[in-house]
Amino acid sequence: MPRRDDIRPQHLGVAGLTVVGVLLLIAVLVIGGWRSGLLTVRSGDLSMQIPKAPALPQRAPNPEPIPLPRPGPGVQQD
Repeated sequence: MPRRDDIRPQHLGVAGLTVVGVLLLIAVLVIGGWRSGLLTVRSGDLSMQIPKAPALPQRAPNPEPIPLPRPGPGVQQD
C-alpha cells in the first residue's frame, strides 16, 4: 500500500486540536444546561403509566328517522 504524502504531522495536530475543542464545547454546553435546569429529570416524568382508555360515547336513539330517498324522474310510483 503506497504511503500518502498529503497527510503531514502538522495536519494531524490541527485535526486533534479541533476534535478536543469541539469536545470541550459540547462538555461546556451540557454542564451549563444541567446547571440551568434544562436537563433535570423529575421523578414524575420517569413513571411509566398507561393512560386510561377513553370512554365511548353513548348513542341515543334518534326520535326522527332518516327520511327515505325519493325516486328520480321516470320511476313508477306504487
